[in-house]
Amino acid sequence: NRAAWEAYHRQQQQPQQQQQPPHAQQLQHAQQLPPPPQQSYPPGYPPPQSQQQAPRPPFYPFGAPPPMAGGMPPPGYRPPMPGSYGPQHPHAPPGYGPYGGPPMFGPYGGPGFMGYGTSMPGFMQGRGRSRSFSRSRSRPLRRRGGRKKTKKRTGSKRATRKCTKEPPARLGGGDLWEKSKEDSSLKLVGELAPQVQWDYRLKDEARRCFVAYLPSPIPRERLPILYGNIEHGTKWYQPLNREGVEIPRKTAWMVASGCKCNYRYGGLEVQPATFPDWMLEIMQIYMPLCGITERSEWPDSCNLNLYQDGESGVGWHGDDEVLFHGLHTDIRILSLSLGQSRKFQVRKNWPQEGEQEENTLMLHNGDLCTMEGMMQKHYMHRVPKERATVGPRINLTWRWVLRHYKACPHWCRY
Repeated sequence: NRAAWEAYHRQQQQPQQQQQPPHAQQLQHAQQLPPPPQQSYPPGYPPPQSQQQAPRPPFYPFGAPPPMAGGMPPPGYRPPMPGSYGPQHPHAPPGYGPYGGPPMFGPYGGPGFMGYGTSMPGFMQGRGRSRSFSRSRSRPLRRRGGRKKTKKRTGSKRATRKCTKEPPARLGGGDLWEKSKEDSSLKLVGELAPQVQWDYRLKDEARRCFVAYLPSPIPRERLPILYGNIEHGTKWYQPLNREGVEIPRKTAWMVASGCKCNYRYGGLEVQPATFPDWMLEIMQIYMPLCGITERSEWPDSCNLNLYQDGESGVGWHGDDEVLFHGLHTDIRILSLSLGQSRKFQVRKNWPQEGEQEENTLMLHNGDLCTMEGMMQKHYMHRVPKERATVGPRINLTWRWVLRHYKACPHWCRY
């Protein structure tokens, strides 16, 4: 358009000769064409004032228009487009291109001067939905919709699912699933700290599984301070599960200095954060109660969970991640509860006839709980959802990382 306009402007600056313009015959033929048919309306419905068409300006198919005062072209004039296949339709609205295309665009929505959208009669007209094509491939691109909406589940599938794994073979075909505690050299927390009154709520000698409980060992007035330090000093996450739904709790993953292992479980992956000072202060209070007095022997990881109300919980699961190697060796898990009292339940994976399948333990503000031995192999545990009126609860779960990932500086070939 700019090149045609400059050519027209140069022509206007030259001395004009009193001669008939070269397009006079075409202009005379265009003016003799019949007027366009009027739009018909049902009886009693005259067209509103906004739909009544204004008189059209004269039509100029090709070439320069007749001279006008001031050097400006008349209304409706548009220079011919390169690559067009014919003149402008005589009844097209003012400023429209060949075959009725909008101004500066081809008849199919593309820019008329940019190599596509050119006036090509019959090309892709009335062929249904347009199809998007890749620049590098000739096949059409699949139209991608939004995320599939999934109904928010009220409970996890794992909440009602039994363990589907085959039970391990028993030792010598007898009643023992694992070696005895003495043969495996397992030391329980109650044996490491005999001065503390640990209460073992579960003693499964046949499976070498133990759950211990200790009521809050520190004064109740100190617990709100610990709760506030953890809640405000932690960067909480609420990731999505495999179904694309947020998990019903907030979580965080902290490790000792130097460790770079992410926490991967249940399709989730949480980035690590180094133990802050307040975490070391809390461990200084509780680790001696578990018989761990040397700082070098403290747990090197902590998983934090924030249950905001009764709708927050976690379904049946086992801490069988590769990091902790809990399916193959004895491990010790230390858990601290702060805030609202909540139920903690454990369940056998392969219960035998006559055995109690589930055990329930009520954890109150400041209580400690342990899972020791082969608990992650033979048992599952959960924090069930309760009524929505309960308050928030924070749980700290300390563990030892036995199998660091290769990207971690602490990794070694086992």
